[in-house]
Amino acid sequence: MNLSTKEDKLIDKNYTPAISARIASLIVALFLLVFFASSSVFAGTSLPSTPPDREGYYEFLGIDVSEWQGSIDWNAVKDDGVNYAFIRAGATTSSNFDLKTDSKFDVNMEGAKAAGIARGVYWYSQATNEDEAVAEAKKLVALAKKYDLELPLVMDLEFSDGRFDNAYTSWRANGSEYAKKRMTAVADAFLSYCRSQGYPASIYLSTSLAGSTTGVDTTSLVNNSNEVWVAHYASNLSASSDYTMWQFTSTGRVNGIKGKVDYDVMYVDKKATKAGNPGLNAEASNDMLKYTGSPVTINVNLTDNGKSLTLNQDYTVSYIDNVNTGTAYALVKGKGDYIGYTEVIPFQIGDEDILNSNELEPSKVVTSVKGGKTSVKFTPASGRVDNYRIEYRNSDSDEWESVMTDGKTEYVIDGTPKQIRVSSVLGKDIYGLVTPDNSQKYEIIDGSVEADYKLGGQSLLNSDKFKEINEEVSDDVVI
Repeated sequence: MNLSTKEDKLIDKNYTPAISARIASLIVALFLLVFFASSSVFAGTSLPSTPPDREGYYEFLGIDVSEWQGSIDWNAVKDDGVNYAFIRAGATTSSNFDLKTDSKFDVNMEGAKAAGIARGVYWYSQATNEDEAVAEAKKLVALAKKYDLELPLVMDLEFSDGRFDNAYTSWRANGSEYAKKRMTAVADAFLSYCRSQGYPASIYLSTSLAGSTTGVDTTSLVNNSNEVWVAHYASNLSASSDYTMWQFTSTGRVNGIKGKVDYDVMYVDKKATKAGNPGLNAEASNDMLKYTGSPVTINVNLTDNGKSLTLNQDYTVSYIDNVNTGTAYALVKGKGDYIGYTEVIPFQIGDEDILNSNELEPSKVVTSVKGGKTSVKFTPASGRVDNYRIEYRNSDSDEWESVMTDGKTEYVIDGTPKQIRVSSVLGKDIYGLVTPDNSQKYEIIDGSVEADYKLGGQSLLNSDKFKEINEEVSDDVVI
């Protein structure tokens, strides 16, 4: 991004786009030269001072890039400690409304993905009204749909001595409140379209544009489930509490990228943000993964009141610090109906794989009986397993019999055993001894209703087409 310091635009009523704040830019450049003199590569970068209102948040470092960074060695970027990158999809020309795709967009997207770097994408906007903003957003979405993104779509809103500057000057002529209203409406149109297509959305802008009485009303944007990314080139940030990201320098260095690059810090609340969906719950397949020298990933299952959601449709997962030994993080973000949900799941990288047994257990076991045979159905484990085993025995026997289901989640057993339990098999290990959810068994008497029969029979107990055959399906849960 090519942010120029334009704070004078929001203060000087006589500002014209031809006047630039060059002195402020020089001061910032000198400060950053001193501040980052000791850091030559990304891995050695120290985080800037944590803003007081971001205590209790995770802080994750990343970068943003465009064709201006040239050809990027993304594996070297990942090896240098970069966890995520916001990649420019394109830009609107400042002289006229011409939408140009970034010449490095596809190669950057593919390279970052192959290296295991989480990706968001942004569009450099010059929209001056709602229709233009939507046109830009449509172009951005069309480009983004080719990829499974892990991070939001972003509207990059900044001054460039072009058509947006001219529009801003005319808005200011009608008063500061009018300028604020117009800028917010343009931003909201862009972001709303992105959200309507199932993508979380964010706006990038300077702290002056985010905090001034004549800038964008970021509070209203956040209330509409958008995120805010502020640019402020200093070691300390004083801004509204609406932001989730801070671009704190444009002079960073990263192995794999020639020249300078923007550094960003992402703030994620250590408490899950459920955005009006209290039933959401994320669970991981592993508490620890073995160190391999390459990026490692865990399986993350997000459920809504027990119902498993679909990865890359309802939520995304990206990874932080997932190469070297120590604590790594899975960043889970909602999509579509679940925009606004964010949760971080820490896990360890160490000497061996340690599985989270909760992810390996089957669930919701239910049974039904017909013609002297028992049907067993269950929900598979959310994590990877090799097989499932059904154990059963009759009331007059102390011996358990067992059968492997060959990975199937529905199996028919001859007879009507008194007790049934289901477990997962992974290698030589057994996980879970899950007993049926229904506390009684019923036999279907009238075959014509079989298609409508709900396992467990709870809604059909009073029907004369079913017969209770056993009061207690399973009375010893654990052996």
